Amino acid sequence: MRRIYFAGFTLVVAALFFLWGAAFGTMHIFPYNLWKASGMRSDPDAVYRHQRALFFDHFHQNADIATVGDSITADVSWQEVFPGLSIANRGIKGDTTSGVLGRIPGILAVHPKLVVLLVGTNDVVTDDTVPQIFARYQRIVAALT
Repeated sequence: MRRIYFAGFTLVVAALFFLWGAAFGTMHIFPYNLWKASGMRSDPDAVYRHQRALFFDHFHQNADIATVGDSITADVSWQEVFPGLSIANRGIKGDTTSGVLGRIPGILAVHPKLVVLLVGTNDVVTDDTVPQIFARYQRIVAALT
């Protein structure tokens, strides 16, 4: 009988934590304002992205294809996936559409014939609206064409 009570209690506590987490993220309940003000949400990986973007600006080879995006792009060894193709991986972990917009000159510096773009996933956790994200995406596509 104790096992049933313990399992039920555990399930109720887990459900409460889940509901609180969902409300925390969507309705910005306590302690959302404290968390946002603490800077933990601001961008702990900004230095990494900045340094990687600088690296791309200073060291670039010509490539037929440039892959651009966030960690989904950055973590793939594109030369192994498509052997024999000239590919410049310009993915940066945690990147957003704003970050890609700032890196357009470095992306174009490799003179790609084709750009594979996968970015916007990290924008969803910002305070930006979908229309704002989509507008930046359109600006990226326009700048790359």
